[in-house]
Amino acid sequence: MWRNLQACILMPLFLWLLEQFINWTMGLFGRLRLPYLTPEQIAAAKAIAEQKKKAGEAAALKYNQDPAAKGDAYGLFRMGECYRDGDGVNKDPSKAKEYFEKAAAAGNPEAATALKKLLPSNP
Repeated sequence: MWRNLQACILMPLFLWLLEQFINWTMGLFGRLRLPYLTPEQIAAAKAIAEQKKKAGEAAALKYNQDPAAKGDAYGLFRMGECYRDGDGVNKDPSKAKEYFEKAAAAGNPEAATALKKLLPSNP
């Protein structure tokens, strides 16, 4: 008797509830879909992001140039990193070496380590 009840009533009820749940979740996720972006919108967003990145790099470079011009050891070290990595300026290992040497002479221990790492790539 239990098997008849299970087969005739409970199984179709379970399947119906499962179908209702699936329909509900599909409707929910359909409403949460992100808006479609056109290729033009994506290109414009990338251009804006690149402009913001360049502006940030220029601000960081200016922030480090002022103390470096005054002979600050950390400012000299950061300028060496900028020239080594190409942050806001073109990569220039010789200028990086020059700034690291000045920073090490001014007492920055990180500059001496960076200089040792830079020397094998810049004979």
